[in-house]
Amino acid sequence: MAAAAWYEDVETARPADAVDNHRLRAFPNEDICMWIPKIDNSRVVRQSNPEQVGAMWRSVTAATLGVIVAVGLLLPSGYGILAGYKLQRLQQERQELSEQKSRLQMEEGRLLAPERLRAIAISRGFVDPPASSVHELSSSSEKAFAFSQSPR
Repeated sequence: MAAAAWYEDVETARPADAVDNHRLRAFPNEDICMWIPKIDNSRVVRQSNPEQVGAMWRSVTAATLGVIVAVGLLLPSGYGILAGYKLQRLQQERQELSEQKSRLQMEEGRLLAPERLRAIAISRGFVDPPASSVHELSSSSEKAFAFSQSPR
C-alpha cells in the first residue's frame, strides 16, 4: 500500500473538527513500483585487451622504480641515524669502562698496599728468616749457582 493512500485512510478516520497543521505531502514517484530482476553474470568473460596488459606492466615497473629510488634516497639518512645511535652507545660503554677501570685500580692499590701485605704475611707465617740461616754466595766466581736441590 502506498504511503499516501495509507495517510489518506488515517485522515478520513479523524474527526472533522480536528485540524492538522502537520500534514505531509506525498513523496515524488511514490506510486511507481520498481521491480529489479536478478542478473547472473557468471558466464560473462572479459575480452582480453593487450594494451591494458602493457599499461599494467608499465605501472608496475614505474612503481618498482619509484620504490627503489625512494629507498636509495632514504637509506643514507637511515644509516646515519643508526650510526649515531651506535656511536652514542659506544661512548656510553667507554664511559662505563673508564669508571670500572678507575674502580679496579683503586681496589688494586688497596689490595697491594705494603701494610696489608705485611699483615697477611704475618698471619700466614711468612716471616723473614733469622740472620744465622741466611748464607751469602761468594760473588768472586762467576760459576757460583744457588740450587734448591743438591746437584747430582
